Amino acid sequence: MSKALFQLSGGYDSAAAFLLAAPKYEAVATIFFDYGQPYARQEKAAADYLCKEFLGRYAHYKIHINASVYVPHATLEGKPDAYYPLRNFVFAASSASQALASGFDTVVVGSKTTELRPDDPYCFPDCTEDFYRVVGVAASLGSGEHIRFCSPLAEEDVDKPDVIKCLHDAYIDLQSLWSCYASGDEPCGVCYHCTELSKAREEAGV
Repeated sequence: MSKALFQLSGGYDSAAAFLLAAPKYEAVATIFFDYGQPYARQEKAAADYLCKEFLGRYAHYKIHINASVYVPHATLEGKPDAYYPLRNFVFAASSASQALASGFDTVVVGSKTTELRPDDPYCFPDCTEDFYRVVGVAASLGSGEHIRFCSPLAEEDVDKPDVIKCLHDAYIDLQSLWSCYASGDEPCGVCYHCTELSKAREEAGV
């Protein structure tokens, strides 16, 4: 069996990706990125909560890595306020480096995006299955070792209501997670992520 490093943001999708895929690996670890996002404190607290949960549930859960990388925040016309150019490309390179240094051969991401949707401003090119397939090839070529990227939510066509059901059924405290673009003590309730979650909770009956 393979060993996998999971990108863990403290949000719903990365937590669900872990729950779905972790049992498939002989050893798992998680990595959280502080890239200067205004809600880094809230996300890290959520990621730390999840790590404590995972440590108690999975004997093959090994380590949690806190990593800092720099990604410039770009305020560009036609782009959402939360846009960081090639953010996931930076995460992918850092994750691949950490995974290989730890003896792991897989990086698991929480993306649900199968392909680019031009009508969705929050669907970025560096979230797609094609992107992660190609970046895995590049990482393998650049390192001389085989490493792949896996997107379990995209591969199993999991939508946001399914994510919420997965977390709820696993007794994950949803209020301890963070998927808001604001930086307050409570989710703002009006940003894209908050409105998406509100609709998904209603559809999921949670």
